[in-house]
Amino acid sequence: MTGMTRPEPRTRAEIAALVSPEFVAGLRDLIGSRVSDDQMQSRLIHILTRFEIYAVHAARTVRKTRKLQLTQLRDKAQAFLTALSEMDEDVLDDVDAALNRKPIEALESVSFEDEWPEEDQSIPTSQIAASRIIDACRDELTNLAASDGQTRHNANMHLDQPLLDLEALFESETGKKARSACYYVDIEEDFTGSFMEMTVQVIQRFHPDMSQTRIALGTRIRRVLKDD
Repeated sequence: MTGMTRPEPRTRAEIAALVSPEFVAGLRDLIGSRVSDDQMQSRLIHILTRFEIYAVHAARTVRKTRKLQLTQLRDKAQAFLTALSEMDEDVLDDVDAALNRKPIEALESVSFEDEWPEEDQSIPTSQIAASRIIDACRDELTNLAASDGQTRHNANMHLDQPLLDLEALFESETGKKARSACYYVDIEEDFTGSFMEMTVQVIQRFHPDMSQTRIALGTRIRRVLKDD
């Protein structure tokens, strides 16, 4: 643990509030989408929620170490649940009794008119917490596996992976190749195309801190996206 703080990613609800019907309609018109506004809005919210996680985790713990730590935490949480489930009932009862054992001073302050202190809930609460930790670790490991091989050697996964997500959105919405919709025009000395313009609008609206020059962004898109 380094003690370094990090910004919290925006929640799905916060992102959904930013994906306005007007913004979605503008993107649909820009790329010539074949699906409904609601369907495209839902897909955008999903992609941008992932984008938020990539941005927060940028330039942080390397992939190999992240996987190791998540796996260790998952396995230790599972070992805790297994240890509880394999305990003899009388031993578990003793642990529960010890948790509920009150100090003499605390008991002396309790009168017969007072309600007796509630039973300690450490065991059931810890079981729930361990199960949730296991699920969270599995989700994170699944996300790592899903991007395996796509940006393995790229230190800027937080920039490249969202481009791959937007590529999938564009192609499912239009039936066209995203890479073909981002191209360099010599006379303008600039990149253009419907995918290029969609990407610019998404980045500027949701993560302007990640904005690049159009030349840099267009070059990155052409490099990251697969050949036609």
